[in-house]
Formats: sequence, C-alpha cells, structure tokens
Amino acid sequence: MDDPTAGNGALLMEVSALGALHAALHAAGYRVIGPTVRDGAIALDELESAGDLPFGWGVELKPGGTASSARCCCAGTAPWSAIS
Repeated sequence: MDDPTAGNGALLMEVSALGALHAALHAAGYRVIGPTVRDGAIALDELESAGDLPFGWGVELKPGGTASSARCCCAGTAPWSAIS
C-alpha cells in the first residue's frame, strides 16, 4: 500500500470514520462546514456532528433550477460565500 501521507493523490475514508474526524476537528477549535439538509434543500452550513451530513440526499439539476430529493448521493448548491 502506498504511503497515504505522501500527498500524491486522493484519500478515501470510511463513512464510519466521519464522526471521529468531525470530533477531532471540533476539539482542535475548527468550525466544521459541509453540506446539510435545511428546509428541504441541501445547503452549506456549520455541522454539529457527522450525522448532519445529507446521507441519502441529492440534487437534481434541471433547466430553471434545482430540486433536492432523497437518493443515494449528495451534492451542494450553495456557494462557499454563503457561510459567514
């Protein structure tokens, strides 16, 4: 197995490790921002836990707008500038 710290590509993480990652970042004083479901839409916001991630939600892009729906992937539509 290649050294994951070599910085030569993407790393994958098990979903079960997201809670520990969130806790470690929060304990180190970071604001953890990511996609979450709010008012029936996927938006970027501060996450209180990994459970706030939109598991099973997705965004359907179509002419004239977007629609959030329950499915097996996730994507955000809010720009990073929306997070203050």
